[in-house]
Amino acid sequence: MSNQINPQDYQVVLSFAKSDLKPQYQLKFNVKNNSVTPLWLKYLMTTLKFNYLFKPRFMGFIDSDRNPQFITKKLNECIDVINYDGRYHIPEKLVGPFTQEYSNIIHHHFELLIGTIWQQTDYWHQSSNEVKSAVCGLNDYVHELEAWERSELARAQDPKRTIAYLLTEFFEAPGMMLGSEFENEFSLDTEFGDMLLHYGQIGKTWLEVCIDRDADIFDPAIQPLVRLTGAFNINFFSVNGESLQKEADEHLKSLGKDPRAPDLRLGQVCLAKLDLQGQSEQDIIKALHQYQEIVKIEVLKDQQVIVSQQMPAKLERYFMTRK
Repeated sequence: MSNQINPQDYQVVLSFAKSDLKPQYQLKFNVKNNSVTPLWLKYLMTTLKFNYLFKPRFMGFIDSDRNPQFITKKLNECIDVINYDGRYHIPEKLVGPFTQEYSNIIHHHFELLIGTIWQQTDYWHQSSNEVKSAVCGLNDYVHELEAWERSELARAQDPKRTIAYLLTEFFEAPGMMLGSEFENEFSLDTEFGDMLLHYGQIGKTWLEVCIDRDADIFDPAIQPLVRLTGAFNINFFSVNGESLQKEADEHLKSLGKDPRAPDLRLGQVCLAKLDLQGQSEQDIIKALHQYQEIVKIEVLKDQQVIVSQQMPAKLERYFMTRK
């Protein structure tokens, strides 16, 4: 099927809403022509048709209704659920200021509890949906607190800037492995509104380990992006690749890695570029602070809708509560 797809003919349109789920805002993305996008389009369209559990996460939108106190409460609820279950104990509830060190510790618990995407733990398989939801929540909420902190720091340096991004996941949706022939598609440079391949694995990339200065992660949990699904992320900020490479070089060398090794897969794979349609970046950021439900995803070919899927209200936690 991938041979039949010319990515440049395709667009992806996202419709956004408030909690009432009435669509009021749209963003349109023009799919890039590279070696990954025909495969990604195939999985995206298949995933939408079969209606897999969809979970979007709006990260670093510090003018939205969410706040660190609410996120901290949800994280501690997840820890309580895991501890009450009795098979595993997490002593580190968040009772003081959030730190990157704390985030690394909680993420380490998450990795131990769930395993990898290819070999999940017995603990995970023997858990109820409530416990599974809490385990996933460990990951979700510490990353949300990280994003909040980084956005606040960016805002302090520049009142017009945030480090805001959107993550999407289709739970247990099909995918495929990306061989070494795709490594040249990874780039540290990203522009505002770039739609990027989602990291649908358990663990951290080498770049995340460098950014987080993670001393708690163990080597098997460092996983370059190798699995493609229909999921995607969107960065609502730009990244200077040269500056980021310099930041990563020292830490990678200290870990005994060659910072230029292509198999590290540093950076992101760009899938589509945002069509600003006359909007400024600030207009878009302002709108997305208000509209944090994705209520429809459409795939267009030659401006005609070929796949359209209504999305349900997002879950606050996997399998469990709605917002």
